[in-house]
Amino acid sequence: MGQVSDALEKWEQVLAIDPAHNLALGYANGARRELGLPPLQASAPSGPVEEPTPAAEEDVAKLLREAVQLYDMGLTEEAVAKWEHVLVLEPHREEIRTYLRQARLELTLPGTQSTPQAPAPTPTPTPAPTPAPAQTANPDTEALALKLRQAEHLLSLQRHDEAAFTYQQALRLAPGHPEVLAGLERCRLPHDAAGSVAHGITLDPHRITIVEEEPTLIVSDLDRVEPPASVTKASPAPREGITLPDRLQEASARLPWLREPKVWAWTGGSVLVLAVGLYALHSYRQDQELKEAVKAARIAAVAPVLQQAQAPDLTETPAAILQEAESSLGTDPLRAYLRAQAVLARDPGDAAAAQLLEKARAGLSGGVTGASLPEFQKHLQSGDLEAAAKVMDALLRAQPDDVGLRARAARLDLALCSAHASRALWNDAAEDLRRGRALFPSDKTWQTRLRLLERVKTLPKTQQAAWLPLLG
Repeated sequence: MGQVSDALEKWEQVLAIDPAHNLALGYANGARRELGLPPLQASAPSGPVEEPTPAAEEDVAKLLREAVQLYDMGLTEEAVAKWEHVLVLEPHREEIRTYLRQARLELTLPGTQSTPQAPAPTPTPTPAPTPAPAQTANPDTEALALKLRQAEHLLSLQRHDEAAFTYQQALRLAPGHPEVLAGLERCRLPHDAAGSVAHGITLDPHRITIVEEEPTLIVSDLDRVEPPASVTKASPAPREGITLPDRLQEASARLPWLREPKVWAWTGGSVLVLAVGLYALHSYRQDQELKEAVKAARIAAVAPVLQQAQAPDLTETPAAILQEAESSLGTDPLRAYLRAQAVLARDPGDAAAAQLLEKARAGLSGGVTGASLPEFQKHLQSGDLEAAAKVMDALLRAQPDDVGLRARAARLDLALCSAHASRALWNDAAEDLRRGRALFPSDKTWQTRLRLLERVKTLPKTQQAAWLPLLG
């Protein structure tokens, strides 16, 4: 990028870490020559020099790659040093000799036709030669020559942008230099013309080929002037405007009124009005559908709330009372008797209820013997509600129409319901409430408690405790 001082500083840091790094040494010497500084000398290896073995640690492929990189950068002398070093390690490689001959030819050095040498089994490695310092006393002249050599090499590789940049750096060193100006002009030429001006060297890691072509005459810009494309380009066909189809033209010839502008104006206006009317009708229908959908959604959302707000009907039907009486006739004849009695109180002429009442009265006998009210009170005071319920059942079987006994039994059923509900015995609690409803069928609070019990069962356990007192 033209920042030679910064690049030299980085390369010197690399050499401070690894003084034997030949690639960094070559880069650093090239930068020092460009800045007019004396080159650095390769550090001598410390300790005795050992004879290399066939499996030497030095990587020949790496040396070849570094030599190609140096040659590609225009540092031909450093590349020659690398190839000579490789040739010392492997004297039998003829392609390295070809590289050296062609590189020396580029440097205008006398090429040496080396005769084939017998490959030595253990050649003695010699350090890579360090390029000799420039012979000129003027640092600017040496830097200018280096830049020109690099630019010529880049131009031969068809890298015109990099060559132009290098020529510009050389132009800063020597403003108005004719060779620099000529090189810049060659960079501005088309790539094929610039490549035919001077011979190029095509380099790859395995073969270097020198291509020499006859110099061609570079014509001036005036000789290469061509007419503009707008003059040589064929003009497009003239635009004919809007044309009607053939069938429409024939119809207009038979019907002259089709050519009247008023007809087309009325037709266009009618189509526009029809489109507006259809759009308005479509919008109206969409609005009505939206209103209906909103109304249905509102009704669906409010329905559960309205259903909860409605007062439930707590009146029992005679059919439901008779069904309960028949189902409890075998297990609880007292409740069957009370249920049948409630149906007859509503309809004294109900024969099914009268027949069921007689069957229940016949099954009232039995139960706990020797039951009495003092025994009932004793069980209540001791908290044995189950035993108290058995005593009360025996008392009611003996006197089912006693209002006082019914009142005591109703209070006992409420206590039993509260105790069962607190232990989540919901079926037992419901049976307690049904016995209380049978005792007093006209009292609708029993039916209300049954409805409340069904709701409390579905609540979370954390909320059930707040509703249980309403059941007792």
